[in-house]
Amino acid sequence: MSSATRHTTLPSFTLPGRATLLLKTRARPAILMVAALMISPGLANAQCPAFGADSGCGTIITITNTGATVTQTGQGPYDGFDDTLLGVVNNSNLPITSLGLASSLGIFAFDGDGIDVYGAPGNGLDNTGYGGPNAYFTNIGGGGTTGTVRFITPIATGGGTAYFSLENALNAATACSTIINNSITKPPGGGTQISSVFTPNMGYTLAQAADICGFTEWDWQQTITSLPAPSPFFAAGSTSPLTAPPPFNDPPPQGYAYQNPPNAVELPVYWNLFTGASDPLSLAANETNTTVSFSDAPADPCLPGGSGGPCGGHTAPAGSKLGFTTHLVGIQGALPGANVVDTGIGFTWTDTFNGTSGGIAVINSVKPVDPGSGTGGITVTSVNEITTYQAVTVTSVNGAPPGSTPTLGSGNACNGVFSGTFKGNVTVSAGQNCMFMNGTITGNVQANGGNVTLSGTLVGGDVQFNNGGTFSIGPFTTIDGNLQVQNLPSGSAANQICNATVLGNLQFQNNGTSVLIGAAPPSSCAGNVVGGNLEVQNNTAATSLFGNFVTGNLQDHNNTGATQVFSNTVQQSLQCQNNSAITGGANKARQKQGQCAAF
Repeated sequence: MSSATRHTTLPSFTLPGRATLLLKTRARPAILMVAALMISPGLANAQCPAFGADSGCGTIITITNTGATVTQTGQGPYDGFDDTLLGVVNNSNLPITSLGLASSLGIFAFDGDGIDVYGAPGNGLDNTGYGGPNAYFTNIGGGGTTGTVRFITPIATGGGTAYFSLENALNAATACSTIINNSITKPPGGGTQISSVFTPNMGYTLAQAADICGFTEWDWQQTITSLPAPSPFFAAGSTSPLTAPPPFNDPPPQGYAYQNPPNAVELPVYWNLFTGASDPLSLAANETNTTVSFSDAPADPCLPGGSGGPCGGHTAPAGSKLGFTTHLVGIQGALPGANVVDTGIGFTWTDTFNGTSGGIAVINSVKPVDPGSGTGGITVTSVNEITTYQAVTVTSVNGAPPGSTPTLGSGNACNGVFSGTFKGNVTVSAGQNCMFMNGTITGNVQANGGNVTLSGTLVGGDVQFNNGGTFSIGPFTTIDGNLQVQNLPSGSAANQICNATVLGNLQFQNNGTSVLIGAAPPSSCAGNVVGGNLEVQNNTAATSLFGNFVTGNLQDHNNTGATQVFSNTVQQSLQCQNNSAITGGANKARQKQGQCAAF
């Protein structure tokens, strides 16, 4: 966001008409609304480096086996205005490959001033500049209010961390919820007119409250949920009577036909934002510096017991009534294409009044009904004074709801992080990222591309990699059959097999990508146990064999890429021949042959 659009002073918030609203429309900071907990600056620095105005994370997402929490640290926007640095802590028992996030704000509406601009190392998969070294973004929708954060290197279990940035200021000293919770008057019901008033808490003006909550203005939004037939109401310019369900906004975009002129609205709100105070249905006529009011007095003579005059003398079936949902909303962004954000604060109500107001059937009306023209009245059915408006929530972890245990539902769709027991064969294709952790696969694993990680997993059959993909096998993985890797094309990704047990043969053949079979010191991952033969043959990329225990033969043949053979224990023969470049040593074998004779 350019500095030209950044203002810090609060403007006068008198709203005589559209021009004034447009003059004061600008991006404003919003407040984190989920798990608004404060944590120490020291912890904030543990997940995030310092960027811009921040010495650490502004917001921290913590993942556990039971769910996700969001905390704020007291750090403001790192750009000094409207962007937030977020850290992730993984306290669950599964690596994290992705987080789904949702917001009432455009947190994914990136405008070019991500943490990469402030010195964070970027990555090749992120074209936004907000991902830092390890994160990128997909599935962005809803005007930037929803999206998925993906991690190139999965966030490790046991307290692993990562960081990235998002649009909008998600922290502030005063939470929006503190300002708007329990801030409306409860409509009493029982008469023919309903009303309520929103007054921000703590003495804030409407403009100040909007600033803190990330809005440019306040309004009400009313939805008609029940309007029985026959109906006397038409949208302006329409010949089809309005009925509900399905629900529709009150008033409809073009206003009602009985209004002269029609109260056309360009946003789905109750009070018109585009007319001045002389219009009784305008926002300007219904707000002060510190309050915005709501009122309505519906009158439908086609309800039961009414005259039915506008409906050809017919009335709705007995028991019919009008139904409404009325909520306080915030306006976000510049007119005319601004967003309407539902705070969740409001009430539901019904109306059975079957008379008239001003001699006609009306809804969206501030005029009192005609005395004695009908019977019935308003009933308030529910009131909610606690906001549901949230700046950011975690909607998924590794593609599943937070706290759920993902299970592999199809052997052809291993795309995510899974555990538990899968009965059958697993197939992984190009573009998929399959991680199976701490579980059991009763059949085979066949990978023809994609990325495969097996950790702490028992595979009852064979594991095969053919013609593409990358892999990581171990630690604590057992393969009851054979492990075969062949015909992988050249690539920069390094693959590893460590601290795994293969009861059959382990074969790495005809590959153009490198591999480490075992683990070289000081790695904490141990070598492998191979119940059959370990065969490394005809590879063009580097191969390394460290610290493996092989019950059969270890054969290292015909590799044009550099190959290393160190510290292996072979119960039968260690055989090496026709390798272009080979080094080794500290191996134990019943016999050593060829290039490995001195190793």
